Amino acid sequence: MFIIQLTYKVPIAEVDHYLSAHREHLEYYYRQGLLLASGPMNPRTGGIIIATGKDKSAVEAFISKDPFLLAEIAEYQITEFSPVKHSDALKDIILNTEGKLC
Repeated sequence: MFIIQLTYKVPIAEVDHYLSAHREHLEYYYRQGLLLASGPMNPRTGGIIIATGKDKSAVEAFISKDPFLLAEIAEYQITEFSPVKHSDALKDIILNTEGKLC
């Protein structure tokens, strides 16, 4: 799994200009099964995206098409992790995307 942290490089008014396109981009990847959760940080200086799977190149490809990146208004940090502990609600997701439970 991956935690993707976006940090805005511009004022929030400029971010809001691209927000609809960014959310459409996210929705496409939710339908593909890559994304598990996403949302703004508090305070709103960026956002967090949780992506499933073990394929970092798929995450990088997803990011490369994000309207926020294309408009150069956000920086991205990808952190890969292995979910050793998890709630029962995530058991099937982890099994399907990681291939095993740690």
